[in-house]
Amino acid sequence: MNYQRDKISAINECRITDCVLDLWQEIGKETQLKLSGMSMLPFIKNGDSVVVRHTREGIGVGSIVAFRKEQEIIIHRVIRMENKNGKTAILTKGDFNVKADNAFDEDYLVGRVIGINKGGRQINLDTYFWSYMGRLISSCSLLLSLTSRFFYFKILKRNFNS
Repeated sequence: MNYQRDKISAINECRITDCVLDLWQEIGKETQLKLSGMSMLPFIKNGDSVVVRHTREGIGVGSIVAFRKEQEIIIHRVIRMENKNGKTAILTKGDFNVKADNAFDEDYLVGRVIGINKGGRQINLDTYFWSYMGRLISSCSLLLSLTSRFFYFKILKRNFNS
């Protein structure tokens, strides 16, 4: 009996989250999200905030996007986009991750990251320079993630041994 109630509660919670995210996207506004995790190191660090514009416009290879994955919003970089059966399939990867995420349908897209707040300093990603850098980073994605991991763990080990 409790299992059934928990199952119904989880289904209702999922539907509520989906509804809130759908409404959030329809508004077309910009929202600031504080991030946790290391998947976008070294560019975005744990505790940085991003500004998400709730739109599908301007998204391409190299863009940093927010998308729904179960009950979470994930912030990763687009490494490939392709049309499948009239819909756009988007493949993303965290800059620090070695493996790409599973491709997802454009319906799961929350928006495009247009800015990063790093301890009071703001970086506007809605410029030609950052658009170019995003494409460059996505094309060198695997090499950069392995290099970042090497230096990150080397520094971590050095600080740990001090």
